[in-house]
Amino acid sequence: MSQITTVDTSDPFQFFDWDAFVTSSENGTVREAGSKLELKSYDIRENSKGDKIPLQTGKTTDFRAKLDKDYDSAMVVTKTYYSDKTLKQTELVIRSPYIRTALKSVVKKYPGMNLMEDKITIIGPPKCLFHFRKELLAYGRQLRDKIATQHVAFTLNYMRTALADDTSHYANCIAKHRGSPGLDFDRLWMEYRPGDLIFVKSKGISRVGRLVGMTCNSGVFWRRWLLELERIICDGSELNYFVEEVQISRYDGFKHFKDLDAFPLRYHPERESVKQAMIKRGKEFQALRGIQQRFYRGAARWASDRKNALDEDEDFHYEKFQVSGQQMTKLRNERRTEAGAGQESSND
Repeated sequence: MSQITTVDTSDPFQFFDWDAFVTSSENGTVREAGSKLELKSYDIRENSKGDKIPLQTGKTTDFRAKLDKDYDSAMVVTKTYYSDKTLKQTELVIRSPYIRTALKSVVKKYPGMNLMEDKITIIGPPKCLFHFRKELLAYGRQLRDKIATQHVAFTLNYMRTALADDTSHYANCIAKHRGSPGLDFDRLWMEYRPGDLIFVKSKGISRVGRLVGMTCNSGVFWRRWLLELERIICDGSELNYFVEEVQISRYDGFKHFKDLDAFPLRYHPERESVKQAMIKRGKEFQALRGIQQRFYRGAARWASDRKNALDEDEDFHYEKFQVSGQQMTKLRNERRTEAGAGQESSND
């Protein structure tokens, strides 16, 4: 016979027991979020209008607090579908403290992600995990904590499974074209890691920038990759960073990196000479800072740092100097002395 529990309706605050909602283990200690090695997945369906249709789960009037059913899960994946059942978006939430620590130590910074949060969210393919797979693997191998090692390996296994088709294509393209590798348009992101140096060639002018981020823009009749590159510009007195946008238009099939308008510098056939040329140009560019020309009014033998009160600062940063009458007389006497010494030397 089932036991019936009687609710005391005389006490309206009977459910406000804050300690009752703390999840504890068998020995009474509080468990840390994301400590259980498991992956939970959820699907959200949308109707033809794009609205999310929730299912009614019941009614309540006491508003009891709900426990976090994913509290123990190291990672949680939620997939959202369109009305035609095609995938719209994948969201990965990393709750494991071991995985979060690994990402903070290895990645440190990645566009679109906040690595300082208690729950790290990755929208779309796990690009961050792929780009830093080697570093995460090295980090996991040096760990002494067995549980932490398992969590890092668990994350890498998830990445390998989620990107199974992409990684297979990537490996084949890089291996078969080792001398001049490339990729198809959709998988270009796999070799464009934030922080990489990108070589850009446009209208006969080449330049190098540091990759900040890469997004795919789609239109009705076209698609393109939009690259944000960090470069340095001088406003005449100071050197500052600015972001330049470069695009890669859609193409069909396989294409070598060197044939693209923007590609990682490491794949340039003459990357060392390009690197040295860019360093040399940067040093010359930096050397042009400040005043590099001087304008003299009258005869002068040396550059004076004293400006005339009537001189004005101009856009070209010329320095103007006024030679005084006393200085002019001294200069003439020195010239006469030098000329006389030269005459005596020729008579000898």
